[in-house]
Amino acid sequence: MRLERSNVHRYSGRMSVHQIRAVVFDLGGVLIDFDFNRANQRIAAMTGLHPDDVRRRLLSCQAFLDFECGRISEHEFHGCVEKVIECRIPFAEFHDIWNCIFSAEIASTVALIGPLRERVKVGLLSNTNKLHFDFLKQRFTVLKNLDHVFASHEIGCRKPEAKAYEYVLAQMKVRAPESVFVDDLMENVAAARHVGMHGVHATDPESVAAGLRDLGLIR
Repeated sequence: MRLERSNVHRYSGRMSVHQIRAVVFDLGGVLIDFDFNRANQRIAAMTGLHPDDVRRRLLSCQAFLDFECGRISEHEFHGCVEKVIECRIPFAEFHDIWNCIFSAEIASTVALIGPLRERVKVGLLSNTNKLHFDFLKQRFTVLKNLDHVFASHEIGCRKPEAKAYEYVLAQMKVRAPESVFVDDLMENVAAARHVGMHGVHATDPESVAAGLRDLGLIR
């Protein structure tokens, strides 16, 4: 899961639905809407830092990547955040701030999952962490409608590492050319294409539907 969005464009290319056996979605920005600035602004109000400075400090913190790969615990990560922002935050309050970024499911994209499951395997690959993922599982039903869920902190690697996609393909028992990956970050879609998957670059819900339609997966 990324801290800031970038402009993206969808994949366009026609092929037979019979050649596709799996669709793998990203989570944040594709199935669930979020804005990391909410957390940055709350931390900024507590510390006197500018929100952009908060973002920069978090992005430059090795602990952020370690947390997303499951190498440190939520309490260790909390301690690292306190150090980089130079402010003490009670863990319960930090838990609330860290999860305030999520708003709602992106309904029109979530609605595609049911029809897709009737034709292909549907999965999820997300760069996330234990605090976010536990919160999302409790609050949003979309995760219960997916048969194949892969979170970076549970599999020990993250996008755009090739081994993240390769792990998902092996677990779902599909070959890369038989699969589609949907993400709102170009670097993640490009990495999926590099291992042989088809990519849909999600600028918005309409681009997701259009990309899947181009592949013959939905009408």
